[in-house]
Amino acid sequence: MLTHTLIGPLPDDTYAVGYPTPGCSVMTVVSTGMTKERAQEEAARLNEEQEKRAAAIERDRLLRMRPETLRPVTDYLSEIELAGGAGEAP
Repeated sequence: MLTHTLIGPLPDDTYAVGYPTPGCSVMTVVSTGMTKERAQEEAARLNEEQEKRAAAIERDRLLRMRPETLRPVTDYLSEIELAGGAGEAP
C-alpha cells in the first residue's frame, strides 16, 4: 500500500504530497503548490483512499475463496442452454 506524505517546504514556500516509489528510494510527487495545511489534508485523503481500496481488494479476495460463493458448473451450463445454446454446433 502506498503511504502519502507531506514534502516541503519547497523553495517557493509551498508544499507537495508524494509517496516513496516501491522498489527504490525516490519520492513520487502527486500534488504540488499547496499550503502546508492543504498538503496535509490531501495526504490524509489519499491515504484514506488507499486504505479503502486495500480493504475492498481483501474483501473481494475473501469472497472469492468462500466455497459457498462458488457455483457448480451445471449452473453455468443451464444458463448457456437458456440463452439459446450459445456455442453449440447446428
